[in-house]
Amino acid sequence: MACGLPVIVSDKVGSNFFINFSNGLIIEHRNTNQLIESMKSMIMSYNNYDRKKISEESKNRFGKKAFMENLLKLYKLNGK
Repeated sequence: MACGLPVIVSDKVGSNFFINFSNGLIIEHRNTNQLIESMKSMIMSYNNYDRKKISEESKNRFGKKAFMENLLKLYKLNGK
């Protein structure tokens, strides 16, 4: 996602909470048919994904700045 690519994730992984229609697809765990259909769907609608937006959102959520802000929040919570 940092490179702007949409993703397909299982509903059993932690990353599914920030995946939405604009950056990827969520499928049922171990559902091979759904994976195949999702891959076909993504190929057919690939041009509808905004690679720049996907990349920016990913970096805003997981980049260095976000990491440091979350780390500082953690230390402040534990320091009280």
